[in-house]
Amino acid sequence: MNIATTCNSWSLENHRLEEERRWVTDLHFKAKKDNGEWISTQIRLDDFLGNDDGNFKYGLRYPERNISSSMSNPRLEVTGDGRPILHGRLTTRDAYGHDRSLDLSKILWNRDGRISLNEDVARAEDEKRREQIRQKMLEKARRNPKMMERLRRQGKL
Repeated sequence: MNIATTCNSWSLENHRLEEERRWVTDLHFKAKKDNGEWISTQIRLDDFLGNDDGNFKYGLRYPERNISSSMSNPRLEVTGDGRPILHGRLTTRDAYGHDRSLDLSKILWNRDGRISLNEDVARAEDEKRREQIRQKMLEKARRNPKMMERLRRQGKL
């Protein structure tokens, strides 16, 4: 179920895990179960959300870069129709900061009060990233005949 219509009372908590020496960001909210009961719950954004050179990245696998350690000024805005929007300043590999926003209702799903990453959206995003990597590799290969031949032999073209 869509989290914009089945969750409310949103809040964001950015805190340090002393034992692991890292920052994490937890999203707290109330979620509606299938039986109509509302429960208080939370989800750790760092479990599925990362930073890809200054842009939000999400996926089914643990993200490459912990979002909390590379995002400053995290804040949550809830729109009039109930969509939670995460805002933050994400750093790039070159240490530049960019203000970014992510509509969490596009990537999260409520299943009987348990919030998880929408697997269909995550798979599509993973596939899009793989295609972008493939295109970059092809661009390099076109400028390098030896690389092009190696990729053909490996069956990657």
